[in-house]
Amino acid sequence: MITIKASDSAVAFMAWHKKIVANYSDIKSIKLTRELVRGRRISYVERIRIRMEDGRDFWLSKPMDDIDLEKISERPEELKEKFDNSSFNELKTYIESRMPIC
Repeated sequence: MITIKASDSAVAFMAWHKKIVANYSDIKSIKLTRELVRGRRISYVERIRIRMEDGRDFWLSKPMDDIDLEKISERPEELKEKFDNSSFNELKTYIESRMPIC
């Protein structure tokens, strides 16, 4: 289970009993990717990578369980809507709006 809390100055991640705090002013870049994964079932996995100014990288990933691939095949534009409205996409947008402009 991953818990994410974002404030005006930092974002905190709690995962696997480890807490990571990243001040927005120390974030060099943030990248969001998605991948179609085939396992017990086929689903999308969303990954967010935060690179810090000091060289540390933080990765978080989670399955996008709310995507119904059968519905997507009938209505492909729904996939873009799901991607645009995902929690990781919203987090990325929030963090970017608080990062200093270089």
